[in-house]
Amino acid sequence: MHIEIAIHADLLCPWSFLEKRSLETAMYRYKTRNPNVEFEVIWKPYLLYPTLRKVDKRELYTRIMSPEKLRDFIDNVQKAGNRHGIEFAVHGSTGGSQNCHRLIALTLRTLGPVAQAAVVESLFRGHFENGLDVTDNSWLLSVGRSVGLEPKAMIDVFQCEIIGRMLEEEVLAAAAGGVMAVPSVLVGGKFRVGGYQEPKMFEDLFDRLQDESEGSLPPMSEVVRLANLDREGFGQSREGLGPDRGDPELNNRGGLGLYRQDPGPVRQWPGPDRGVMEPNIGGPGLDGSFPGPARQWPGPARQGPGP
Repeated sequence: MHIEIAIHADLLCPWSFLEKRSLETAMYRYKTRNPNVEFEVIWKPYLLYPTLRKVDKRELYTRIMSPEKLRDFIDNVQKAGNRHGIEFAVHGSTGGSQNCHRLIALTLRTLGPVAQAAVVESLFRGHFENGLDVTDNSWLLSVGRSVGLEPKAMIDVFQCEIIGRMLEEEVLAAAAGGVMAVPSVLVGGKFRVGGYQEPKMFEDLFDRLQDESEGSLPPMSEVVRLANLDREGFGQSREGLGPDRGDPELNNRGGLGLYRQDPGPVRQWPGPDRGVMEPNIGGPGLDGSFPGPARQWPGPARQGPGP
């Protein structure tokens, strides 16, 4: 069985880093029990702060959270990080993540999803563990070189206005297609998981897809949306607008592509997770083929889970 997974994330979101590790754990466990299963994981862009200028990371956090919420936020991500081998540190500079997404897309197009996952891991670790700056092109070039990308190809991508517009279009199309916050994970083209989740959630979804493939359960005809956890934290919002909502200094466009559509009818599937569903956003695009003028960066597939 082949399971496709599409992850919308932003390099500024620590919960997206945690989701990466949680999903990898789930895939590894499931692959151990079901060696016939193959996973294909693709990372797609999302911009929490499209117009954010370079700023001290802690200063940014204090601008979007009260001191009490900031303490809770740091405590929560550090505790979750400990479970996944991540040592979150709040230091260094941050800023707009556009060039990170350009690099991630170039890696997928040139080298495929395994190399793309390695670049995503390096960017997350560098930014959240070592305080490296996502706007520092010299660092991004070193990350790209580590997987075999040519420096000229990376520089061309960083400077290309057309690719910049493509990035914006893809983020807008993702929002129109149902991505309302990050992390957002589309599993098997059928289940959209919003917000950070523990590995068991993904393993249950893999079981559901396995049952469908074996004919023991009828296949789903619509995408099911699993609700975000009730967690107010950087990069994650139940309304999908992100913590930048209402702060023109952080984002004078009001949140590029981060708008909420009117919900459609609730769609549920049988099982113990009934009750964590939220209204399903209807319409095209929920199967991963996002509507609108967005161009995609396709690449060869198949990523096996790591330990």
